[in-house]
Amino acid sequence: MIEEKLSVEQLVGQSPIAIAILRGPDYIVEHANDLYLEVVDKKADQLINKSLFEGLPELVNQNIRTLLDGVTTTCIAYHGNEFEVDLVRKGIREKVYFNFVYQPLRNSKGIVDRIVVVATEVTKQVKESHALQESEKQFRSLVMQSTIAMGILRGRELRVELINPAMLKIWQKEESEVLGKTLLEIFPRLEHQRFPQLLLNVYDTGVTYSETEGASYVDFKTHIAKFYFDFTYAPLFEKDGVTVQGIMMTLNNVTEQVEARLKTEENEKRLRLAIRATNLGTFDLNLLENYYGDISPRLKEIFGYNKNESVTRVHLFDQVLPEDIAIVQEAHRVAEETGRLSYEVRIKHQDGSIHWIKASGEMLYDNDKTPVRLLGTVMDITESKLMVEFLRESEERFRIMANTAPVKIWVADTNGKFTFLNKQWLSFTGRSLDEELGDGWQEDIHLLERERVLEEYTSHFNERAPFTIEFKMKRHDGVYRWVANSGVPRYTPEGLFEGYIGSCMDIQATKLAHEDLERIVAERTRDLQEANDLLEKSNAQLEQFAYVSSHDLQEPLRKIQTFSDLVLQKIDEPGFDGKLYIQKVISSAERMSVLIEDLLNFSRINKMDEKFETVDLNKVLENVVNDFEVVVDQKNATIIKNLMPRIKAIPIQMNQLFFNLIGNALKFSDENPVIEISARVLPREELKSYPLLQSSNRNYVELIFKDNGIGFDQSYAEQIFMIFQRLNDKKKYTGTGIGLAVCKKIVENHNGVIKAEGKRGVGAKFTIVLPE
Repeated sequence: MIEEKLSVEQLVGQSPIAIAILRGPDYIVEHANDLYLEVVDKKADQLINKSLFEGLPELVNQNIRTLLDGVTTTCIAYHGNEFEVDLVRKGIREKVYFNFVYQPLRNSKGIVDRIVVVATEVTKQVKESHALQESEKQFRSLVMQSTIAMGILRGRELRVELINPAMLKIWQKEESEVLGKTLLEIFPRLEHQRFPQLLLNVYDTGVTYSETEGASYVDFKTHIAKFYFDFTYAPLFEKDGVTVQGIMMTLNNVTEQVEARLKTEENEKRLRLAIRATNLGTFDLNLLENYYGDISPRLKEIFGYNKNESVTRVHLFDQVLPEDIAIVQEAHRVAEETGRLSYEVRIKHQDGSIHWIKASGEMLYDNDKTPVRLLGTVMDITESKLMVEFLRESEERFRIMANTAPVKIWVADTNGKFTFLNKQWLSFTGRSLDEELGDGWQEDIHLLERERVLEEYTSHFNERAPFTIEFKMKRHDGVYRWVANSGVPRYTPEGLFEGYIGSCMDIQATKLAHEDLERIVAERTRDLQEANDLLEKSNAQLEQFAYVSSHDLQEPLRKIQTFSDLVLQKIDEPGFDGKLYIQKVISSAERMSVLIEDLLNFSRINKMDEKFETVDLNKVLENVVNDFEVVVDQKNATIIKNLMPRIKAIPIQMNQLFFNLIGNALKFSDENPVIEISARVLPREELKSYPLLQSSNRNYVELIFKDNGIGFDQSYAEQIFMIFQRLNDKKKYTGTGIGLAVCKKIVENHNGVIKAEGKRGVGAKFTIVLPE
């Protein structure tokens, strides 16, 4: 028995952890090693052979006895983990934490008479854990209350553990939609962006990544939006400070600021491009010191200098013609009052040549409202001035031509009222211009036919349809003669109806001849019919000329005249800025030039004196695609093509055919157009689709040009090949309406056929069949 006791004492004393042995129902401390005494801050005589609750009275009301009684009664060990106990140590009552075991020991009768207490103090660890939990709680609270978008991703799968309202607002998601899910589950489109890889790099390396104004595409429920963020990805480490357990995301939405800056930069870029495109010279004049802070090279060229020469304000002012100096002085005086500078004057170059310039500017003031700087532009308008004079002369020549034409010419407004009548009309009726204008001309119609004529005139006018009406018209001597009055509608370049232009021919002889035909012999019938055919052909040619001149050629000329007159009327008005009028004059002149050029091209297509030769359509296609290289890049277009055949053809016309079709496909498209060009030998059995070709024994090839552009209504499939026919807004899509007419003519020249298929908003398809 003594040996056993010694072995227990030795065991308790040598244990590396705190151990005590409690005996009996009063839990007398039988043994306690030094570690145990140290933990409870007692000496051996204060605790050994005394009740535990006597030596440590602070334990009385801490449920310790209940635990010990439970072990004694059940004979089952009790394990306490981070168990909280109040102890008095060094005279101070404090909370401490233990991991301990109450292990029951039985005597020879099987009764528990002792309990072994094995305890390890974990106060420091518990308090550190509590502090960490509190810190994490505060951190989470800080994240959730932050106005900056923040979130925490855990693990390499980037699973959302925490997300604050600011981030949810950017993501446009509910918290329930994102918590516990991976980033790619929430935003699948991010898989093809760089952000997941950036996050993984932070996770793998433990190095924070930051970026400003990073562009990101966020996939919302209804759309995809582009955002710009200042963001930081910071690693979250384990306690060891090395292992990364997650990533802290911090985002600041700077989309509005970036878009505003980009818009400003884009506007500045457009302004620079606009200045270069309009060939303007620019200047910055310091009014206080009377010198140019900046003069662009183009302005020097406008005044006849080399762009590298040094030029002062005196140099430029001295070049103004003496008789125009007062205009400049008055314009500057007005600019000081209104803040706007505008004038047109003549200058003399060193070689003696005279040029027109237009200056425009904006005055800048200091805080005292004193002008200090003048920023402006200068344009060489010599050609425009010459053009105005030329157009004035052209208008005069037109009036002379109209008044000397062998037919009566008239012009009506949108209400059907006559606004112009030439001298031949007035000479025929013997009435004044004022008497004939408006509805006055109707009094010249024979009373018995007036109702019929006006009904036909009004009907065609309302339908905007060309017409020819025959009726008896009163001559100046009171005699009524048969006339044929023809008219065609006039339209602006924008497609707005402007009224009618027409001609009136004396057909008295024809009418009498027609009446005589009923009485003369049969052998005269054929000759008279031929005369009528010639007359109808003449009338048709006149109608076509009137249509073209009024509908397309006359309109630019009229606008040039109108705006030129406005410039002449207002040019001496103070502060008058005629830039808009001149621009309209130039625009109309350019349109007339394009129309004339297109008409010439169309007329040349009619000629068949070009020689047919073997043409490799692959080379033709390659050359045309190269011509459109810039447009293809600008529109991000894709051109898909297969092998083209070699055919007998007129090379230049094949080039024109491909150029017009590809050009139309690019023009009548919005973004990312796709153009497919294919070719094949047409099987004989498919010729039945082309009745005009069935009788031929030749082989044919089929060329298809297909696009995904704006398309057209299939009901216009034939109309689009007619000259001057346009189906789209002239402001948005430029052109004269001749291109497809040229294509049709080229194909017919080559004994082929062309047809069009389209669907509005889907695209167009042009099929060309040509002899192989």
